[in-house]
Amino acid sequence: MYVNAWLKQPNTRWPGKYPSGGPLPQVIDVWRAAAPSIDFIAPDIYIDEYTWTCEEFMRGGNPLFIPETRGGEEGAARAFYTFGEYSAGCFAPFGIDNPRYEKEDPLDLTYGALRKLEPLILEHQGKGTMKGILIDEKTPVCRFELGDYIIEAKLDSRKLKTSGGILIQTGPQEFICTGRALDVFFTPKDNSWRVALDIVDEGTFTNGRWVPERRLNGDETHASTFDGAGLRLPEERISIQKVSLYKYK
Repeated sequence: MYVNAWLKQPNTRWPGKYPSGGPLPQVIDVWRAAAPSIDFIAPDIYIDEYTWTCEEFMRGGNPLFIPETRGGEEGAARAFYTFGEYSAGCFAPFGIDNPRYEKEDPLDLTYGALRKLEPLILEHQGKGTMKGILIDEKTPVCRFELGDYIIEAKLDSRKLKTSGGILIQTGPQEFICTGRALDVFFTPKDNSWRVALDIVDEGTFTNGRWVPERRLNGDETHASTFDGAGLRLPEERISIQKVSLYKYK
């Protein structure tokens, strides 16, 4: 059994203007202690402080489950981030039957890729080998560590204001990356080494098995730049890429 949390919005700051008795971040610990029959507390997220809200609702061992949130381009980007970063149990955007999405819904591309990656995502949940990427106007660069590398992701788009992705480490020097309109750079933690791309394949997963479809050349990647070696995920579609790296001095 779970209970929804209706968060206070910028225009409903005072108690009584929103369901202030609900399991909000400031009282989530009280709810967890006083209502042990509730399995988890699930936030409806419509506020801009998305990552803060996710982290607040994971306190005390509460699993992240989002039964209602924004859709569109913003939702498509956040879905990747939510499953990759927080191993979420649910991400359900509201209003997917909106008439403006009859011809094309940005969520279609994201959920199509997530379905292909599902076995790999489930395999790597909780192992520290998977990270989510989320880029928007407030956070133009997403920077984190994975394995022996520092990863820096940037938005590469003229029309998108936000984008997301997932990076999964499948070997000491091997990664699977999926997303859209992203530049993803790898830098060794040990700065006495340099890094280069060995092989970059674009492909898909069929029944959990990696199927390479196209080998990318230096012009289709960031084979050698001042930012380090990295991947280039196109803007017009979701790309799944497998990269193997090598280090040298």
